[in-house]
Amino acid sequence: MSKIVLKSLLILSIVFSCAKQARPPGGPVDKTPPFVISALPENGSVEVDVNTDVQVLFSEGVNPVSAKDAIFITPFQGDNAYIKFRGRKIVIKFRNPLESDKTYVITFGTNISDYRSNKMDSSFTLAFSTGHVLDQGRIEGRVFRDKDLKGVDVWAYQFDKDSPDPSESNPDYIVQCAEDGSFKFDYMSPGKYRIFAVKDNFADKLYQPEEDEIGVCFKDAVLIRDSTVVNKDFLIRMTREDTTFPVLQRAVSVTCNRVAMQFSEPVLYDTCKILIKEKQKPDSLKIKFLWDTGSNVLFAETGIQQDADYKITLSGIYDFTGNPVDTVLSSFNFHGTARRDTIAPVITGTVPSSGEKFADVSGKITIDFSEPVDTFKVNHNIALTDTALNPVPCKVTFSNVNSLLIEPEINLKSSKMYKIVISSGSIGDLYGNVIKDTTIVFTTVNTDTLGSIAGEITDPEEGSKGEIYINAIKIDKPIRNYQVVLAEPGDFEINNVLPGHYMLSAFRDSNSDKLFNFGRPFPFIPSERFAVFPDTVVVKSRWTNQDNVLKLPAK
Repeated sequence: MSKIVLKSLLILSIVFSCAKQARPPGGPVDKTPPFVISALPENGSVEVDVNTDVQVLFSEGVNPVSAKDAIFITPFQGDNAYIKFRGRKIVIKFRNPLESDKTYVITFGTNISDYRSNKMDSSFTLAFSTGHVLDQGRIEGRVFRDKDLKGVDVWAYQFDKDSPDPSESNPDYIVQCAEDGSFKFDYMSPGKYRIFAVKDNFADKLYQPEEDEIGVCFKDAVLIRDSTVVNKDFLIRMTREDTTFPVLQRAVSVTCNRVAMQFSEPVLYDTCKILIKEKQKPDSLKIKFLWDTGSNVLFAETGIQQDADYKITLSGIYDFTGNPVDTVLSSFNFHGTARRDTIAPVITGTVPSSGEKFADVSGKITIDFSEPVDTFKVNHNIALTDTALNPVPCKVTFSNVNSLLIEPEINLKSSKMYKIVISSGSIGDLYGNVIKDTTIVFTTVNTDTLGSIAGEITDPEEGSKGEIYINAIKIDKPIRNYQVVLAEPGDFEINNVLPGHYMLSAFRDSNSDKLFNFGRPFPFIPSERFAVFPDTVVVKSRWTNQDNVLKLPAK
């Protein structure tokens, strides 16, 4: 082949290669989202044949991948329904006939897109009945989650006597949450319903404990035929349920007077019973007391151990959701040590922290230590002063064996620097090891910059029990959480609040544990009732944001 021919082919290949990378002609890029033009059966149809197919015509072809998880049929059909794509049509077929005298609702979600990834502007709902009447039941509510609500569905189970288990059965009705967490079921049949919010990670329409997040509602819904009443205020908070028993993973002799027990998670030990026995000997080792540092490690102060093999057995330990320690894995063998404790305690945390610039002028000061300290030998070489060394009268106590509490007897001054000086030898552990000189410096908040939040909390359920916890959480920096507790509904005021933007909420503590109870899906335990203020509350300096009304929902 001649050089001229080779050169010509090379030029042609470059031209065609460049041509493939150019923007195709044909005008501006398509940014128009698909929308529904018509549907068969028509929306609102009654007496529809039980052997019908559903056909929905779109303005353009839609991407089957986008539609796969964006079409919801209620009552839930499972494998009975399958979808075909024919040009601009989506056709839904059913392997078995539909139920007679039943209302069906098909929702086409906003994740449906065309082939240029333009998503539908709004969802489309198609409702029809195989009977003479189109059911009109409606349930409305809102889901709250610490993260965004993408991928969160709301499931409704119709039931009579037997409580539904979402881990064993598929829901009868499914809807998607909107971005703000709101949801709405329409055209529901009369009956009693239990509502759950689920982040269904496996997309199998079954709840997987600990894998999926779930929200349990505080009440069930009851829909009555021909009633125009809308079931509202179904508020749900999501959590990840803990169903696993805590496990004793290991036990280690730290010193001749201390054993460390590591669990699979943090535990409660108020009712704990521990037995430590040296192998081949009948007597057990004395347990003086138990303590922890807020982790999953529990410590036992013991009588003097020997250089020998021991077995520890325990019971009466629970995790923070009430799961008891696994009885099969509740014992452990370890080797004792004759090594004595020669390490001094260290400070592991303070409130306010050293360097804090917004410390409360009336707040308590907490100092946590790495181990128990001798509470009977704390001397007066612990001082709270300003930077000019003017002493502040205060009371020094211990909230637990390894946590020191300093309570000023007068309010600290606004916008002033203070320091806590712990002199060497003033604090020591149980075995004579003393702390080194330590200084903690913090600055109080400028009280002229503080504001207040005021309002009212109402409860339509007369005679309801439980204190009402009202929380104002600052959502911009520095993060703060303010709380007031009321014995009953009424006016509230949260004072000395940093300026900023706040989320205001409340819950009624029906079980008196001072924590919000998320409930349990099965065996069913309803959540505690709560309320969330719909808008962000803005706090300004020397100003009270008032008339904030929180309404607990009716049962």
